[in-house]
Amino acid sequence: MIRRHLMTAYLLFTAAIPVTVWGLLPDLSEEGGTDRMIEPLLSSTARIGIGVAALAVGVIALLVVLSPAGRALRRSGDLAVVVPLLVAGLYTSVVLRIATSAVSGANIGGALLGYLGLVLVPSLVAIAAVSALRMRRSPPSMGRTECR
Repeated sequence: MIRRHLMTAYLLFTAAIPVTVWGLLPDLSEEGGTDRMIEPLLSSTARIGIGVAALAVGVIALLVVLSPAGRALRRSGDLAVVVPLLVAGLYTSVVLRIATSAVSGANIGGALLGYLGLVLVPSLVAIAAVSALRMRRSPPSMGRTECR
């Protein structure tokens, strides 16, 4: 395995887990609720199917990251890039589920979380980008770049 494979596994894991949360989070609608901030584009069956498929991808990617070859190629700054992106994705997926929930009256919670996301998500992406740039400039802390 080469480092590029590990980076691909990180990318797949970081993308798959928020999609899993979005797909498998139960419906948050109130009973008798009629108002939604955003109309859902998919049926609940399609959403659950996508969530299960994303879970499978996430588990496979995690197995690659945690494999002996993945651990040998891991750098100390990898998590400084992955964790902020994962948190941003998880936040976005939960806010999307809340925004598509049917409520009675205005969905004030969805609006407040959406406004908070306008600050939080770009900040987390910027933290990940700065960490990636710093890691790229520094030499690898673990000697090998290829593992057989």
